[in-house]
Amino acid sequence: MELNNEPKVDTRFPKVLLGALAVFVIVYLVYKTVIVSTSKVKYTIADVTSIESTSQSRGVGFIYRVKDDSIRDRCFSRLCGRATVGQRLLILYYEDDPKIFEVIEIVQKDIKPPPQGWDEKPDF
Repeated sequence: MELNNEPKVDTRFPKVLLGALAVFVIVYLVYKTVIVSTSKVKYTIADVTSIESTSQSRGVGFIYRVKDDSIRDRCFSRLCGRATVGQRLLILYYEDDPKIFEVIEIVQKDIKPPPQGWDEKPDF
């Protein structure tokens, strides 16, 4: 008769952790979808402040103002990879959550956005 004295591994914690992570991701994606589909779109200008890089891509760090808040973020798209420190980016953001944004294009340095942003994409 053979005895199996190996300890049993408790797998409940990793399963609960994985389930919680999945719920968090789903809730965030639903939140982002609701904001994108219901919020008013605004445009503003962001100032590129730093070059960011990972092992696979190059991007930029930038700051943009929405009302009285300064928002600092990063972007690693191909467009952002071409930007340099001191350049400016046209940013599309959502009024209900300005931290959800899209970089539209690199623009001239002399453009000044209105404090409340533009309601429509400006032509430069």
